[in-house]
Amino acid sequence: MDISSEDLKQRYSERPDSDLLELYSSGTLTDLAYDAIENELIKRDIQIPKRITINEAKQNPSFAVKLLSYWNGNAPLYRAFWLVYFLGIGLVRLLSQFILSLDITPLTIIAFCIFVFYLLFSFIAVWRCAWNTKRKMWGYISRVCVLLTVSLFFFGFIHGFVNA
Repeated sequence: MDISSEDLKQRYSERPDSDLLELYSSGTLTDLAYDAIENELIKRDIQIPKRITINEAKQNPSFAVKLLSYWNGNAPLYRAFWLVYFLGIGLVRLLSQFILSLDITPLTIIAFCIFVFYLLFSFIAVWRCAWNTKRKMWGYISRVCVLLTVSLFFFGFIHGFVNA
């Protein structure tokens, strides 16, 4: 299915300015798509940013693109495990502990939600990135670590709930 210039113009005319600028800065568009976005930005009287090539986008990806690479399982295992899982959980836990020590109920709920969402993100990231390594053994070990951590949190939560 070929997409025409008119299809792209229609599609981009319905998108907000921020989406168009983000797409334009992604470095992953075809020339036809770049032209359609440029025409739409001109209509809206928005300054057109410099075009980014695919190579430039790969060399300097945005934070969201980096997060998506972990979420989609495209990042190297060593980064997913040591940065997102090990270091990330530690930092988020310290932040959550600090917020809990303030003893302010709304902040406690927010800290708990942040911690849970980050845990889920890190578990999924490591699980999906497990095979992005030269030695498959590390993939198995990382998945065992995730399963052990999930088990410990689950049983700790149940134990705390039962003894409360």
